Amino acid sequence: MAEVDSGGKLAAFHKADRANGKARTAALLRQPSKNFEDHINSGRPSFLSTPGITPLEGGVPITLNGQVVGAVGVSGAHGPNDSQVAQAGADAVR
Repeated sequence: MAEVDSGGKLAAFHKADRANGKARTAALLRQPSKNFEDHINSGRPSFLSTPGITPLEGGVPITLNGQVVGAVGVSGAHGPNDSQVAQAGADAVR
């Protein structure tokens, strides 16, 4: 699991894998990383060229008073499971 601040900079992580990229993507895009994956899967592969973005499900933003203050990324299971765990982590931080 990885947590980043609102600028996508790593704040904490446990086990280095794709979690950091998923968290960074959610923080920078201010939305779940799954949304970015969905853009690519819907026939817009040009999104793959966006630098510093990991277009895989499992990153969710942490919001406070309607503002994104960071994000959580989880990797290691099936995408929906990663998202579920990441959402639980984001909810626990609020």
